[in-house]
Amino acid sequence: MKPRVTLEEVEHRLRTITMPPVDAVVAIERGGRVPGELIASIIDRPLGLLRLAYRDDSNVVQLAEPVVLHQTAVPCPAGGRVLLVDDVSASGATLRRSILELAGFTVTTLVLKGTADIVAFPELDTCVTWPWTPNQSGVGLLPGS
Repeated sequence: MKPRVTLEEVEHRLRTITMPPVDAVVAIERGGRVPGELIASIIDRPLGLLRLAYRDDSNVVQLAEPVVLHQTAVPCPAGGRVLLVDDVSASGATLRRSILELAGFTVTTLVLKGTADIVAFPELDTCVTWPWTPNQSGVGLLPGS
């Protein structure tokens, strides 16, 4: 069984990170949405969302390259500073594709686990269960999900 990381642990860790000065946060859905919302709230910046298709819920690559499915408007002017957030970066493909979508912005990447400009849990070297990860019945672990 994969170890679990609680929402309280994620929030605490995010609060201890010195965040770079940014104008907006863009979260990569689905896994980056909750940490992106937390960060946007902590640093009081607007949140944009970016959804890509690349891996399935079992983390198996489904496409040769990530494909953008949906993007909200980046909530800052062109040339602004954006913090791009995801839960995990394994190969870096999703972050690289997302950065292409954010051309014209200065982008800093943050992930909870893996490789990015900022890594919240650099000590994690195994798969984990995040509090927003759906269980086998498809129901999330957060209250009300």
